[in-house]
Amino acid sequence: MDIAFKRVRYGLLQLIIVLLMLQLLNSTVNAGSTYGPIVEYTLYLIDYGYIVVATDEKAYFEMPLNYSDGNLNQTVIIVNIGGNSYMNKSGNGVVVGLKMHNLTDAFMVAKIHVRMVNFTKVLMDIMNNPDMFKGIYTIPSDILAKFVKTPVKIVEDVVVEDFEKWFKERTGKNVSAVSKAYLALSAAYFIYRSGYIKYSPSALPRTLEDVVKGRAGDCDDMSRVLMNLLWHYGIPAKIEYGYVYLPLYLPIPVENSIIYFKNAGPHGYVVAYIPPLGWVSLDLLASARLTYPVVVTGYDTTPDISTESVEEAKRFNRVNVYSELIELVDINELSKLNVNVTDDSSIREYALKTLEGSVKEQISKFIVSPRTITYTQTKTIMMNKTITGKIREKVTETLTTTKIMTNVVTSEVVRTETERVTLTNTVTHTITETTTYTLTKTLVRNVVPSYVWYSIAALLIVIVALISIMVIYCRK
Repeated sequence: MDIAFKRVRYGLLQLIIVLLMLQLLNSTVNAGSTYGPIVEYTLYLIDYGYIVVATDEKAYFEMPLNYSDGNLNQTVIIVNIGGNSYMNKSGNGVVVGLKMHNLTDAFMVAKIHVRMVNFTKVLMDIMNNPDMFKGIYTIPSDILAKFVKTPVKIVEDVVVEDFEKWFKERTGKNVSAVSKAYLALSAAYFIYRSGYIKYSPSALPRTLEDVVKGRAGDCDDMSRVLMNLLWHYGIPAKIEYGYVYLPLYLPIPVENSIIYFKNAGPHGYVVAYIPPLGWVSLDLLASARLTYPVVVTGYDTTPDISTESVEEAKRFNRVNVYSELIELVDINELSKLNVNVTDDSSIREYALKTLEGSVKEQISKFIVSPRTITYTQTKTIMMNKTITGKIREKVTETLTTTKIMTNVVTSEVVRTETERVTLTNTVTHTITETTTYTLTKTLVRNVVPSYVWYSIAALLIVIVALISIMVIYCRK
């Protein structure tokens, strides 16, 4: 998910100067590589979720990766998991999932150490020299095969032409006259900063067609356009996802749920392979790997977002209701939070200070709202006249009732040694019972055909005639 980072209103060179100054002030810097200083930092990621309504059986936390690209090395240790969380191996790493049940919680705490090269100064040098690294462009074949793909058609047809026109007007040069390093940075500026695509935050993904035609998108959307644009010029590129460590407190509603981001900006940005530097962040939107530390949770080279993926994201967040806290904490600041990341109750207490209000609101809205008891009855009668003259009546009656059963779940949160807060949650289960029974009645009636009646009448006439003859005979 993405957030609306404030767009800085300075030129590119001013931006990079600011990034460099902040980097020098705020980061732990060691002796550097040839092109930039080495920066190291250690962060804790706290991810706590309270599930109010669960429709799906399971979900997964967005896990930091054990990850290295030559210029960034990230190692991850799982410190604690709790509630309905569970851990499985996935390839060389692990995934932390959670079993989804109503009114339960799940959480994960990870410790992340990152060592990376900061290329802020060399990026400034590149933007001052369009020919820098022009004669140095040898890319390993495995990187070319994996990170240069065929661009999506709408990027080839629309974005490339618009970019080259903008580039010509801005520099007076054709794109073929400059180094690939300068071209990559110019493309990043065009997509992220020029206004070609208006920043429009969204909790759900968009297709490239929607982004390009609408000229609006968030960091993920812009990055996917930029990645395709770089591929057009043979520049290896990928989107990195993660959390940028910067001071913020941002609640993001997602359908019926809400996620609170504290000092953890969810973000997607492009890194490009630029010889002789290697993988370099081109994030001119939120400065990941430039000004601000980042925790990487994954990377992607998918050219476009499918409509199926968009619909699945909508569905999940529509049918599951939850409150979530995602927070990054510097290792040196952890002691100030009064939370023990290895103790389950301490993590719950800490997270619920933020989530308690939204959890209560969601419970009130989606769990204990009054429901109407309904009763429906359907009766079908089938009449069938048999050959034998018997009438068989079949009655089928369907009875449907909706019952409400109420359970009371009480949970106690100890905030201090002397203060106890009791949360009482009323859980309503709606049960539909269908009762179907069949009653068959057989009604027997003697149905006498008309010829029998005629025969009886004729017989009676004969009898009357005989009696009359006998009476007359006897009188004589």
